[in-house]
Amino acid sequence: MPGVGTMAPMPAMAPMPAMALVPAMAGGSIRWGHLMAGAVYGARIRVVGIVLVPVVVVAVVIHRRSGLLWILPTSMPHARGGRHRGSRVRSVTAPSAALLAARLEARLRAVARPERAEQERRYLKSDLEFLGATVWQIRAAVKELLAGLEEDLDHHRLIELAEILWREPMHERRMAAVVLLEVRSGLLSVGDLPFIERLIRESRTWALVDGLAADVVGDILSADEEGTLPVLDRWAADHDFWVRRSALLAWLRPLRRGAPLDHFVGMADAMLDEREFFIRKAIGWVLREVGKRRPEPVAAWLAPRTHRVSGVTIREAVKYLPAPVRAELMTAYRERRPA
Repeated sequence: MPGVGTMAPMPAMAPMPAMALVPAMAGGSIRWGHLMAGAVYGARIRVVGIVLVPVVVVAVVIHRRSGLLWILPTSMPHARGGRHRGSRVRSVTAPSAALLAARLEARLRAVARPERAEQERRYLKSDLEFLGATVWQIRAAVKELLAGLEEDLDHHRLIELAEILWREPMHERRMAAVVLLEVRSGLLSVGDLPFIERLIRESRTWALVDGLAADVVGDILSADEEGTLPVLDRWAADHDFWVRRSALLAWLRPLRRGAPLDHFVGMADAMLDEREFFIRKAIGWVLREVGKRRPEPVAAWLAPRTHRVSGVTIREAVKYLPAPVRAELMTAYRERRPA
């Protein structure tokens, strides 16, 4: 049997360039179109197996007419630092990320209502294109797409698909990217925060920012608090209020799961005097959610700050506190004094 990367002698037939047999290298995948290019020269070949070796992924190929065998490379070591990252070989039938994005958009166009599109665009004051699909329709379409895959997305294909969806200036595609990252957040880590931060900065609307912050970053924070905290501390002091809002909302899921309140209220205290509505709303929203299960620490934190807190913040924050506590805090707020 020939060694790796070698080719047995060809039988007498029309000449066939070696490159006609070399598959396209795309993240470890073999493209049938390139393999079957040899048919032009009278050679019919088939892939009979994929073999992982330490640094090169190879395809075992048999020439059907002669029975001779080739072992050909299908991917090479990763360009940066020479490390091979193709530990998972993609099925030859796996659809491309661009095709998946096109399928998803087609599904959303099928359920969208044009009259809703104009209403949404005006409500969000957005320059993006709107199809008129609801959030629930977008979530259903993403889950339907994932359920129909023969093999689930790995990290590389997840980021690739999210990037392709986001690239088009269409609200529903970008929302689909947010939902995709949320439902597969287990594949994400602190190393993905620069990518997510870019999406947050490009969002410019709560409709996209909040899902990225509360659901996607929130799950990363829950999984790796030590690695995520330095990033959130930087975000909390950022000039972009959407990034600052994200630093606050990232705590929603961890706090619902019982995380200590200390780090969040430290951020909130530093932003308490801000006049930006979306910052004030975010502080109140997180405190409201914590107050459902832990009313005492929320009331204790608000009490000495009722003269500083905004009406937007305190009305949200006290919503689920016991009625007597809620009344006391609101009275102090209206009198602009600590409770």
